[in-house]
Amino acid sequence: MQLYLPIADIPVNVFLILAMGAAVGFVSGMFGIGGGFLMTPLLIFVGIAPAVAVASVASHIAASSFSGAISYWRRRAIDPALALVLLCGGTLGTALGVWTFTLLRSLGQLDLMIALSYVVLLSTVGALMFWEGLRAILRVRRGVRWRHGHRVDHQPSCRRRRRRGCGDGDCRPDQTDDGWQPVEVIGLEG
Repeated sequence: MQLYLPIADIPVNVFLILAMGAAVGFVSGMFGIGGGFLMTPLLIFVGIAPAVAVASVASHIAASSFSGAISYWRRRAIDPALALVLLCGGTLGTALGVWTFTLLRSLGQLDLMIALSYVVLLSTVGALMFWEGLRAILRVRRGVRWRHGHRVDHQPSCRRRRRRGCGDGDCRPDQTDDGWQPVEVIGLEG
């Protein structure tokens, strides 16, 4: 079943758009992320102009953000001070984004910049997620766990064991507090 989009000036399959909305909504609900950065590239891939895709997704973002905020507020998971600071930064960023959007549209470069911005954004997010996954794998292999942003070692350090009467010969260099590991030198240790 085709639906004609007058602003985008193309017909699209209604079920395809419904499926994309449901999939993005599901991912947003599961992971607590905004669906705009997922939905806009999907609409662009379907053939909708980038400027129309960005503008049309705004209602989807508003609805999912509002319902998510209510859900998190009921669970008392929102820090009001952090939310206020993020709101101020978001308001400034939105104003700058609208100004840039208008400028690029007047120059005729809007579609190109939106497409390039999404490539850079999604590539950066993908690379950061890959890096964090790699770090997590390395930590598990070394037996290091993290709890609330702090490192939790499974074994007490050599200094603590020395206080309990452990001899110096029992300590391996990778267990001392003042020793270093090659992985920490190259920056894989967080």
